[in-house]
Amino acid sequence: MILNDIEGDLVVPVEAELIRRYKPLWNTIVDGFGNHDPGKGRYNQSPSEWDIIHPGRQWVTRLSGKSAFRN
Repeated sequence: MILNDIEGDLVVPVEAELIRRYKPLWNTIVDGFGNHDPGKGRYNQSPSEWDIIHPGRQWVTRLSGKSAFRN
């Protein structure tokens, strides 16, 4: 769906309704899907559940925190 101009105001409510209605795993069960690189000096955080299940974001390798989900 592409929403331009004033219709762009509908993005947030449409997304919220889709999440409520379909309950995707990455918004209800698995935490961390929307995370971004935490930036310099904050790499002591643990990788999210999402990053452990779906490796591939390069910056996650710099995280040094221990995760309950890490193998």
